[in-house]
Amino acid sequence: MDRGTLLTVGGLVVGFFLIGQAVRAVADGQLVLAGLGAVIGIAVLLTAFRLD
Repeated sequence: MDRGTLLTVGGLVVGFFLIGQAVRAVADGQLVLAGLGAVIGIAVLLTAFRLD
């Protein structure tokens, strides 16, 4: 695996993890934390997709 592939896979894993944590925060009623997690998660996913 080259560096670009590792960065893409790592970005996808981290991005989906952050989206999952945002969904969990919504369920707990922590909307500010959920919004922040969702924004960062989406940014990480977009960055990971642009690396390809």
